[in-house]
Amino acid sequence: MLTWTDDGLSKLPAKSGYRPMLVEAHGQALLRLKRPREAFEELRALFRNHMTPSVYLLLREAAQSIGRWEKLYPSLVMDMHEHVAMVDWEMGYLDEDVHAAELMGFAHLVESDWQKALEWALNAELPTGWHDANLLKVVATGLLRMGLASRGKGKTGKQPDEALTQALNNAPDIIRKYGDLLESAAHRSPARSLLNSAVKLYERMVEQEIGGRDRDHYARAGAHCRVIRAIRRWQGREAAFDRYYQGLLVTHSRRPALEDELRRAIEKSR
Repeated sequence: MLTWTDDGLSKLPAKSGYRPMLVEAHGQALLRLKRPREAFEELRALFRNHMTPSVYLLLREAAQSIGRWEKLYPSLVMDMHEHVAMVDWEMGYLDEDVHAAELMGFAHLVESDWQKALEWALNAELPTGWHDANLLKVVATGLLRMGLASRGKGKTGKQPDEALTQALNNAPDIIRKYGDLLESAAHRSPARSLLNSAVKLYERMVEQEIGGRDRDHYARAGAHCRVIRAIRRWQGREAAFDRYYQGLLVTHSRRPALEDELRRAIEKSR
């Protein structure tokens, strides 16, 4: 692969859209050939303008191999933060801008820094994006996967129910592809805190969907409520969900369509 990528890089124009892909493949080949220092230099330069999960994780592997990860990680977080901070979200943004934001949340989770991931996801200035570029959903499902892995079987000894399984199966791409890394990191964090943090983010997503003010949004709010209920059941804290759910019904008592969708999601699926 090294020869192939060398040949491709020598022929491609400097500004070719294919160049980042070849540089990444070249760096990966160097890693597999036990040349981590060279891989590190190439991948570090690439990441500054190509902030993708695959490049980030290859760079992480290279840095760990040469004992430079502890120093590099804060620098990468700064790079991602600066990239996101430079975007004028009201004027418009690119997919890569939202992906940089979600990658930062994911990176915090991989390093077991779940408090910073939660804080970052709750940053009101960032857009929610769509499914695979939804920062809230990335961190929420990441925390959920970590919390379940950290705790093992639920308090009742049961496996995750359909709502939890579906939430993880429908998680954003970055969580489905690299979730094993989160499970490895999970054992350094308390399951209760991870799952409580996931609930906070699902509650925020419920609020956002309610703000959509139509049945499609209300149905998605109900789906998020179903996940919250499943987490609380897993924790043996169903009373906490009941209080939250009843509070929603009281707060939004003048929205019959919302109440209908919430009851459909919760009361008809017990």
